[in-house]
Amino acid sequence: MYRTPHQFLAAKIREVIALETPNGGFENAMLQTDISRKLASLSVERDPVLDRAFHLLMHFITDEDIRSKDARYAASQVEALKDLAIELER
Repeated sequence: MYRTPHQFLAAKIREVIALETPNGGFENAMLQTDISRKLASLSVERDPVLDRAFHLLMHFITDEDIRSKDARYAASQVEALKDLAIELER
């Protein structure tokens, strides 16, 4: 179990990047719902880094179609998420 919401979100970011996100709209929606619920259950206070990481991860999950057509965009999203995961773990 994760002790902080930061640890949880950093782990989810790494997991989603490794899986290259699910392949369909329903799976993506379920993944987003699962992450949102678990993060909310950690009763987190507002945190700008956590908010930015959460929103970028949600974008990454839903932008699957764009990433498949634009490799530079995909690479920039992955790098931004990796940087945020490192920042969350600090």
